[in-house]
Amino acid sequence: MLRTVGWGGLTGECGGLEDPWVDADAVNVVVSAIGAGAAAGLKASASKVVTDAYAGLKKLVTDRYAHVDVSAVENKPESVAKRDSLAEDLQDAGAGSDEELVTAAQRVLAAVAEHAPKVGSVIGVDVVGLSAVNVRLSDIRVEGPNAVGLRARDVIVSGDFEVRRIRATGEAGGPPDPPAR
Repeated sequence: MLRTVGWGGLTGECGGLEDPWVDADAVNVVVSAIGAGAAAGLKASASKVVTDAYAGLKKLVTDRYAHVDVSAVENKPESVAKRDSLAEDLQDAGAGSDEELVTAAQRVLAAVAEHAPKVGSVIGVDVVGLSAVNVRLSDIRVEGPNAVGLRARDVIVSGDFEVRRIRATGEAGGPPDPPAR
C-alpha cells in the first residue's frame, strides 16, 4: 500500500493485489494544495498571492467537479480522514487527469511555500512505510523554497522501484537527509 504525504499529513493511498504497480497520482497534489491553501489562505493574515491561488484552485474544483466538497478539508485541513475522503472523491470524479487542476494546485503549493512557509513543507510525494512488489512514480513537479520531489522512508520493494521525471525547483536549505543505516 502506498501512502503519499504532501502538506502536513496523509493525502492518499493506492495499490492492491490486482495491480502489482503502485502509482502516485495528481489527485494527491491537489489534495495537498487544498489542505495547504485552506490552512494558510483562510487566515486573516494570509498574503494575497496565497488567497488568490487558493481561490483559483477552489473555483476549478467547484466548477468542474460540482459534487466534490472541499469544505471538510477547509474546516479541518490537518485531518487525515478528511483529506483521504477528498482524495477518493476527486479520484472518482476523474480529477487525476486534469492538468489544469494540477497546475493550479502547484501554484497554491508554491505560493504557500513562498508566502506562508510555516504552514508546511512543499513535498511532491512523501512515501512512508511502504511495502510493495513494484512501485512506479513519475511526473512529479514541485516548486518552492526547500522543495522536495520525493522523500521515502521505511520502504520495502521486492521488485522494481521506478522513479522518472521528478523536478523540484527552489532554494535549497532543508534539513539534511538522515544517515544511511
